[in-house]
Amino acid sequence: MKKISPKILIIDKTPELTDVLSGFFEEEGYKVTTANNGTDGLKKFKAKEFDVVLTGVIMPDIDGFEICKTIKDINKNIPVVIMTVFKEINMPEAANVGADDIVQKPFRNPREIISTVKKSLGKKPFPVILEKMIKEDIREYIDDNIYLFHTDNKHTIQLHLKPRLVAEAVQKACVECGEKGFLKKERCTTKNCLSELFAMSMNYGTQYVNLKDDGKKHRKSQESAGKMLANLTIGKIKK
Repeated sequence: MKKISPKILIIDKTPELTDVLSGFFEEEGYKVTTANNGTDGLKKFKAKEFDVVLTGVIMPDIDGFEICKTIKDINKNIPVVIMTVFKEINMPEAANVGADDIVQKPFRNPREIISTVKKSLGKKPFPVILEKMIKEDIREYIDDNIYLFHTDNKHTIQLHLKPRLVAEAVQKACVECGEKGFLKKERCTTKNCLSELFAMSMNYGTQYVNLKDDGKKHRKSQESAGKMLANLTIGKIKK
């Protein structure tokens, strides 16, 4: 059986970059179309069928966020990956327009961008960018609060408080994503999607707080955090 080649549209203002990326993806078996401005990119998108779009942010006309929003308005199922020099700064805006993932420029190696695009094409309960945002919020909350649980200046975390720290970090991250409209924008409103999101968040929060505790693992931390989270007000994340 003949292998079907994924069709990718690459949009960036720099011809040298689109040429290099085109070569990378063609070696991986992709059928590549390129454009060096937003107007041309959207024109090509409307003229052909694509499996995934990779776009930069800064363009001479229409920026990458508007490109993503327009593509999602046409077909919300087409994965869009945004390339940017300012990954952390641009992540909320990328999620707000429905981007599936975001990748830092310049790339450390071709494998990084190819791997990101492949992940966006895979079946998943929620977009990767949503996972990245929640993980970042969980890390920030734990980093800001974990030292409040140290005693006698000995940097010993009170283990019985770790589950609550994880539960509060997960609740805060998920509720904020809901309140800011990211869950709706990223099409994560079904029971299955929210359940998968919570499971991922709890796993990550538990791993991260244990890593902060000198890498020690405490098997009951996640189970206890899960029970505590159930008692916190999580219903409002579905706004």
